[in-house]
Amino acid sequence: MTYLYKSARLHTWIYMVLYHGDHVTSSTGYTIQKCILPLVIITAQIVEIASFVILENQSSQYQSFFCPYSSIRQIHIHHKIPWNTVSSHFAFIKDNRIPKNDLIIHDRLADRQSAEFNHFTRTLISTIEEFSTTERAKYPHPTALPTSGPLYDSSILPAIEEKYQLGPHDTNSVVSNPLCKEFQDFDYWINEALYSPSPGYSADAVKMLVISGEMLALLRLANHKKALLEDLIHLGCGHSFGVEHVADVALEIYMLLNIAASVKANAKPGSVNATGYLTETRPFGRFVGWGLGDFDYPAQNIPHRLFWNAKGIHDDFSSWDPLSLQSDDERREMKEYLKMCFELLYRYDLLMREIGRDPEWNERILGLLHIISCIMINGHIH
Repeated sequence: MTYLYKSARLHTWIYMVLYHGDHVTSSTGYTIQKCILPLVIITAQIVEIASFVILENQSSQYQSFFCPYSSIRQIHIHHKIPWNTVSSHFAFIKDNRIPKNDLIIHDRLADRQSAEFNHFTRTLISTIEEFSTTERAKYPHPTALPTSGPLYDSSILPAIEEKYQLGPHDTNSVVSNPLCKEFQDFDYWINEALYSPSPGYSADAVKMLVISGEMLALLRLANHKKALLEDLIHLGCGHSFGVEHVADVALEIYMLLNIAASVKANAKPGSVNATGYLTETRPFGRFVGWGLGDFDYPAQNIPHRLFWNAKGIHDDFSSWDPLSLQSDDERREMKEYLKMCFELLYRYDLLMREIGRDPEWNERILGLLHIISCIMINGHIH
């Protein structure tokens, strides 16, 4: 246990050297200067490797002692995305004007065109595109795609209903399967998809094809000149309900969780950053309102409701903290959820590029960062 204690202490020293001046003196009188910081970091890394080996054979209480934010560090499934770069410009703060649910996420980024901010955006986009390209390579060239037969196998209908706890196709609701046997017929997509009483049903069907990973069906639609799939991307009548929202909801919660996790992982002990619950913030409340809601043509919300409703989060704030997970099962479930969110992003990217449309990631990312930082009561924006 000596190694565990020293490793934790070295990390604390490094943090203090970086953020609290040229040196720091410990309670036992040891001092670390900035000039020897590289040596300290190397030493810490060596000791940390050794301590992780020890941890494999130690009880869970020692794991918690050594790495209290282990669940947060494990939340990032794509480590090359510079979450720390963008999260350094955000903080949890208390808005004392509001007696309840007074946590907001404060944006400290003055220059949205800064080099590091552009680096984050480019890296996130390139990662999505990389996975999209890999996924596309699994399927035939457009000229070799099937030209006849059902768009998808009917066996996926009960499988979707069982997985997402849905009833059979009935109304445009988050409790009904957006897919049905009618949508299997390719002629439907040529003759009726855009001309039925509401094309929202067709848009929801496409969303569920994305969610369930039916990429071959989507590629067939995207490459058929008469299917006009691109006309379902942006739809609205009173509110927007196009296919694009399958990406919007996934991107919002994916970014919110990862940014908040980085803020918390780098927080000073006892600070609001360290103690604040993401689920008590207004940005998360916004996500709950539209990302878990049941309204016209909400198929994009179905996989998110499955995850969050199981945690007791339905349509209100909650004290459950997704960034302080206490069990291996919780950490595994969160990692699987984030993986699912990212899958929706690169599947959407694949679909957009297949129909020759720009997925507009840059605009979406910038817009969501603004939303995360600027949801304030009385229109107050930091």
